[in-house]
Amino acid sequence: MISFKNFLANESGSTAVEYGLIIALIAAVSIATIKSVGSHLALHWTRIDSVIPYTVPGPGNAGSGTATSGTAP
Repeated sequence: MISFKNFLANESGSTAVEYGLIIALIAAVSIATIKSVGSHLALHWTRIDSVIPYTVPGPGNAGSGTATSGTAP
């Protein structure tokens, strides 16, 4: 009976569980934040990408510095 009372009084396992839950919560919030920021950042880069013209060297304009709009090959 004494060992059972000692087992119930021992709180070291519950502390580990609490730390595990805190770490899981921090990880979940971090992942959600990174995904949200990443999608917004990708949207902004795509918008910038569509506005800035590219210089595409080719047989007719190699080194001439002429700009053509669109995406680079």
